[in-house]
Amino acid sequence: MNMTGQHGDSLPDHWVTQAKTFLEQLQTVSDENTQSLPNGPRSPIPHPSPHAPSIDSPIAINTSLAMEPLFPKLQPLDPDESPMRIIWIEPKAHAEPDFAQALNSLSYHCFVIPAKLALEVQGMFPNNIWITNGRGGQMSQNQIQKMALDANVEVLAEEWITVLFELLKRTSLFDVKLMTFDDFFDALTTPASSPHWPALHGADLILAWGDLSIDFMGPNNPYGWNAASFNVFFSALLRLAQVTAIWPDPAENITYGNKISYLSDAAAVARHHGYETPAIFVVDNPEELNTLAPGRIYKRGYSDCSAHVFFSGRPDLDKKSMGTVEAMRAAVKVGQESYAGVDGGLGAIVPQWFTMPYLDSVNNKFGELRVIFVSGKVTHTTATTGLGFIGCSEVRNVTPLHKLMNELSDEPMNVWEAEEARRRFEQFATDMLIGLIEIREKRDKRPSDLRLFARLDIAVYRHPDQTWRYFLSEVEAGVSTVLFLREDTQCLIERVLVSSLCDNFFTKARMRRKNLLV
Repeated sequence: MNMTGQHGDSLPDHWVTQAKTFLEQLQTVSDENTQSLPNGPRSPIPHPSPHAPSIDSPIAINTSLAMEPLFPKLQPLDPDESPMRIIWIEPKAHAEPDFAQALNSLSYHCFVIPAKLALEVQGMFPNNIWITNGRGGQMSQNQIQKMALDANVEVLAEEWITVLFELLKRTSLFDVKLMTFDDFFDALTTPASSPHWPALHGADLILAWGDLSIDFMGPNNPYGWNAASFNVFFSALLRLAQVTAIWPDPAENITYGNKISYLSDAAAVARHHGYETPAIFVVDNPEELNTLAPGRIYKRGYSDCSAHVFFSGRPDLDKKSMGTVEAMRAAVKVGQESYAGVDGGLGAIVPQWFTMPYLDSVNNKFGELRVIFVSGKVTHTTATTGLGFIGCSEVRNVTPLHKLMNELSDEPMNVWEAEEARRRFEQFATDMLIGLIEIREKRDKRPSDLRLFARLDIAVYRHPDQTWRYFLSEVEAGVSTVLFLREDTQCLIERVLVSSLCDNFFTKARMRRKNLLV
């Protein structure tokens, strides 16, 4: 795949106008920069700090900031403009060792694609995609060798691979290169000897490199690095992000991975809009805890799928003790050892423990509504129950809070109640998303990738006045985010979601090419 092309191409008038509007909305560049579009070296992008303010820190929100569109719409290539140079890195966060485990993973789903594309991606990312026999099993190597390359085949693939296939299909807009994570890691840590470094440095956009919202330094992390090698890798990644667009943005990704960062921001947003939220407190010196307070739940940053969740009164869940202080202290010790010396160029990275009221409405009764945004627009919402997504279902209608009895969605309701419930729910979710973007961009003086994609996990709690209220429990915005496409059996959600993400990746790449993403 050809990686050539020019970075200094001139801009059409309509693109200049839209780009200026976008940058004015962000308020992250000076008037001088928006008036003059540079043709020289790419402008460096500043990066934020991973250290969150106190959970009670007052943060001003500028409600006059125009937020539409959250991400510019797709514009056509200029007649003489080459396709966007995209490098897709092997996604490791949800890689599976075999077909059977992938079949049972919520992060995988089946869909049909041309055999030629399936073989191309499988050859590079064998732990992210399998070709099926169309009857729930894996196709044998003998069958694969005999199939026609122009035929369509069913594959079982990690959800984000669906986006990769759409990029590969859009040959007029994207020139896509696949790269294994090991080659990517080597290129960043030993660029002088890596044949892949020039391609990375010349790309318009690098996608799917990793996700640091998980336990990325834990004993079972999928990347295989230690503190020393991670620090070299991540420092180089931050430098690369100053000249090449990268998604997810590495600095923002590691900041949000700590959880306390967006929880403190979310508390400020909720107060601004008059929403009330359960009180959250940082746990200082968690290794010295003598007991798990009744009625409280303890969580940690840099963790997903309830891997670091502890609370009293629940002795065992999935063969892992979650109800003893001894188990929590052991987890604290492992975390301290795993993250000792981790820096990466943004200061010490230390997972923070925090505590909040144990809400039976979240953990046992109702679960959560997980709403996915692309360009600030809701693509779909999935209801989940239990810790670690024990059950999930596509949401057709959000249950009105005043009628909440058993399910957060699809309880008996009339059409007017359904319409009002959806409006209230999506208004809450949108208020929280826009507020998080505003705070993050004011603090970091740079665009937030939450504009491009985000999943907000929303739960309910019983207010003292006995009414049910929404609150934001978690934000996911990286390549390990579960999209719940397995529930989308007819691919109706997938078509809109994937097409919209590809459009946004094109726009992000093009703005970086034109030196506008500053």
